[in-house]
Amino acid sequence: MAKKVRIPDILANVLDFRKHPYGSVRYRGAYGGRGSGKTRTFATAVAIFAAGLAANGVSGSIICAREFQNSIQDSSFLELKQAIQAEPELAAHFDIGDRFIRTADRRINFIFIGLRHNLESIKSKAKVLLVWVDEAEPVSEKAWEYLIPTVREDGSEIWITWNPLDPESATNERFRKNPPADSLIVECNYTDNPWFPSVLEAERRSHFERFPRTYHHVWEGGYREFSDDALFREEWLGEYIHTPVTLSSGYLRIDTAQKGEKTSDFHGLVAMGYDKRDPLHMYVLDAQRKQCEFPDLADWVVEYAQHLKEFESQTFSFSRITIEDANVGAALQSMLRTKLREAGIKVNVQLTPRYGSKFDRALEAVNWFEQGRVLFPKGVTGWQKDKGEGLKALRKEYLSFTETDTHASDDLLDPLIWEVVSRFGNGDPNGSGRYWRGSLG
Repeated sequence: MAKKVRIPDILANVLDFRKHPYGSVRYRGAYGGRGSGKTRTFATAVAIFAAGLAANGVSGSIICAREFQNSIQDSSFLELKQAIQAEPELAAHFDIGDRFIRTADRRINFIFIGLRHNLESIKSKAKVLLVWVDEAEPVSEKAWEYLIPTVREDGSEIWITWNPLDPESATNERFRKNPPADSLIVECNYTDNPWFPSVLEAERRSHFERFPRTYHHVWEGGYREFSDDALFREEWLGEYIHTPVTLSSGYLRIDTAQKGEKTSDFHGLVAMGYDKRDPLHMYVLDAQRKQCEFPDLADWVVEYAQHLKEFESQTFSFSRITIEDANVGAALQSMLRTKLREAGIKVNVQLTPRYGSKFDRALEAVNWFEQGRVLFPKGVTGWQKDKGEGLKALRKEYLSFTETDTHASDDLLDPLIWEVVSRFGNGDPNGSGRYWRGSLG
């Protein structure tokens, strides 16, 4: 298939199949910081690669892997789908469903997989032609040792994209410090993207001024240097005296302790609401935490859900409970659905897929906190079941959050950060479908 798209020049040599045909190298890859467009470029290249193989009568599978993948939502599925749909000529060659992508002639099928728990299953995949490992920084040495020999078709390739973090990680040791001889792997940063958007340029400058110690890692592909400085500032928190009469929706986010035992860490929950007239601000309504065993955890959440239901009116509804898909999260979701139904409480219970570290998520949320998007009550309101003690604990976690902390006790701050990132986004288009130059033949 002959298809021309624009990509950053630095990636053109890596992904030009006319210059370096399929099978002429074993590894292709790129590492670097935010805004380089490398992930979208590789996603587009994977699609072109698949369409080209199918057009030449080749059948087989392409595996899109990450170290962590709990569901299709936190795989490379969406990135690949968007890359295909951004190019109408390319989209004509594919059949895309809610959970699958394949070429229209069904010769090439895409498989989305998490390496941490699915290495054994790769053995059973038929005729693997290509593996693309995105967000490859945390992939372990054990995973690489297992994965590489399973990609054994003649001419098969392995592609890697990642943001460096630890110089001693297996991925950096293998592909940055000591790249294989049969590889094309380059560093690619925002400076290599001639279509770097103005919104990210503003983010980059702000990051440099406020958090210089993490700037090199986030934007320039450097390894992370850890900081003891507090990430958040007190003056960023907005305040309200009364919730607006037009408060229209309420949500509950839950962070579960690792084991769900009386002697474990706290389980934390944070209640938030949004004003339909002002969707750009979040009202923090209440925060609660508790040490308890798993069965009691479900009862505690149901009791609190009943508390929130008391505030429902013609204008306000409590409609969603979101649990991080970690620890006992999935088991809690299942039990809550039963117990809430038995209690006559109609509310959607869902899981947030895991990704990144607590600090990674916090870093994404900084911009929104700084803009004053998050509002805390000034004083005690009727929403709070403990006279505001839970909110005081949440504020303390917020003010003491640093990069070097273990983050083992951020039981209230983490669900708040999850809601901020999920609601407002991370502000990072990171190579949306506009950023192309050069050609992929």
